[in-house]
Amino acid sequence: FACRQDGKNDPLRVLVSDITTLLGGFAIGEQVFAAVDLQINDTPVAQTGAEAVVVGSATRAEKTRICVRFASRQDGKDDTLNALVTHITPIPGGFRTGEQVFATDDFYIKDTPVARKGDKATVVGPAGGDQKTRVCIRLAS
Repeated sequence: FACRQDGKNDPLRVLVSDITTLLGGFAIGEQVFAAVDLQINDTPVAQTGAEAVVVGSATRAEKTRICVRFASRQDGKDDTLNALVTHITPIPGGFRTGEQVFATDDFYIKDTPVARKGDKATVVGPAGGDQKTRVCIRLAS
């Protein structure tokens, strides 16, 4: 850490699970998604929302990329890709935490309406568990 928020200089004892050597806080084996359409030169590689797995740090000395492998690349290759951390998200659909979204349909919980088509919401994060098609949102008040 560049500096402690409390101004002290003492070392911290932290859980191993609370730190990572990968940029952006990603973990090897973590499921991620393309946050933007990705290309190599002018060749499309992955569309926004395409599923990938974090393989490790980028092989270059760059400190802005991580190495990922997409489940299926548009160019037909099976190579890993050193993607900018800002182009990868842990949220299905390529959404980002804090992003403003709108309901495309009415939402119900046990037959009770909770949101109407067009209602504004904010992406909170992935839905959790093994759900690759759901995200967690907070509806605007």
